[in-house]
Amino acid sequence: MRVSKIYRSLLWCFILLFSGCQHVKVNKEYISLEKEVKENTKFEALWTRQKENLNHELSEEEVEHLLKTGLSRMQAVTLVLQRNPTLQAKFEELGIAKADLVQAGLFTNPTLETLFDWPKDKTANQNTLVAVDFKVELADFWKVPIKRRIAKDELLIKTNDITQFILTLIAETKIAYDTATYSVDNWEITKIITQKMTELRDHVYSPTPGRVISDFDKNFSDVSVARWELEIVKQHIIVENAYTALRQLLNVNINADPIRQIDPLDFYFELKTAQGLIDEAFKYRPELKIAQIAISRAKHEKDFQKARFLDHFKLGADYVRGIEGGKLRGFGLGLETPLFDTRRVQVERAQYLIEKAKQDLTGTEINIRSEVSQIHQQLIGFEEAIGMYYENVIPSSRKAISLALKEFDTLQANVVVLVSATTNLYQAEKDLLDILFKRTRKVYELERAVGKKITTEKSSRHLESYKKIFDNE
Repeated sequence: MRVSKIYRSLLWCFILLFSGCQHVKVNKEYISLEKEVKENTKFEALWTRQKENLNHELSEEEVEHLLKTGLSRMQAVTLVLQRNPTLQAKFEELGIAKADLVQAGLFTNPTLETLFDWPKDKTANQNTLVAVDFKVELADFWKVPIKRRIAKDELLIKTNDITQFILTLIAETKIAYDTATYSVDNWEITKIITQKMTELRDHVYSPTPGRVISDFDKNFSDVSVARWELEIVKQHIIVENAYTALRQLLNVNINADPIRQIDPLDFYFELKTAQGLIDEAFKYRPELKIAQIAISRAKHEKDFQKARFLDHFKLGADYVRGIEGGKLRGFGLGLETPLFDTRRVQVERAQYLIEKAKQDLTGTEINIRSEVSQIHQQLIGFEEAIGMYYENVIPSSRKAISLALKEFDTLQANVVVLVSATTNLYQAEKDLLDILFKRTRKVYELERAVGKKITTEKSSRHLESYKKIFDNE
């Protein structure tokens, strides 16, 4: 009787100890992810389904008001990180990965098999045959810990995958913001050029003592004005497309309504050495972390396949009561005999996975070095070109217009020289805008390549010269 009570107590202890009454709590992983993103990017990525974050979200009316009154680059990124549905779906994947980790730590449910056989001769003094077999999977004791390590690796990979997506989303938002800024600036310069060409045409048409205005001069000046008027129409379409793309990314009403952007295309940033940036990339880049974790996951997979040499090893208790009334109690044992499949093939396959993961890591490191170095070299070239435009090309082009106008009025130059000089100035300003835009894209690509923010909110040293481009003087 005492032995029977001991068996029952041990059985209940086992059930309670390895109970599957588990809940999936992802707060710890989310908080860690949020903290890392904020430290590296200075932005906060909110999982809007978390109740404590609901107060941070702006209403549709508040967002539209912000777009009309003034939207900064930082505000645009913040809105996208709050409102992007794909990012919210990524956060749900974090919960799925955590659920897989919890599930991996659960033991296999015990099996209970019973057999009842009633006596066929009801007049005979016979009992019902009862057979009970209860078994527990002991192989879980060496398989479950390894399964948990594999699931933990998968969770870490998913966490870094979300970080990688956030970095990409931030870069795409900044690029979309600056694309709209670039398009508007280009449109404004085109309108200024058109107005200047119109004034130039009127100047050509005005009578000048000693000058005979030829039909060629008139037609050439008319064509110059018409060309830039057509360019205004083209640039306006580009602006509307840029607004639409930015609105789509912000997840607001998708239309071509203007967005008031307050940050200029030209901004200050300090370019570190290529090696310094590569060192930071090796520290922060999520893809590198994923490649490193993949090696650990492959090693754990190999350990798991080794542990599956005895994939099933069951131990339990049996009880039989015969029809004559006799009772039998004892222990039962069941195991998979590794006669044909010893898991050796799977172990060797896991070794190939390990070697593949190592090569993938090496390839990722090479790609990071190459990507950072190339962007660094391109930014150096852009900075040199921007300085030359601000300090030499544009000032010289402005002087050329004054000289051409003076020579035209003194009959030393024809209308072609005057139009060409004017076109060269504004084309140089459009080229400068193009270089500034290409540079901003590369800065954001560099931030993505490094895995952290590298820009500051300081104004460019050329900011006044940049503003002067839009002075209609």
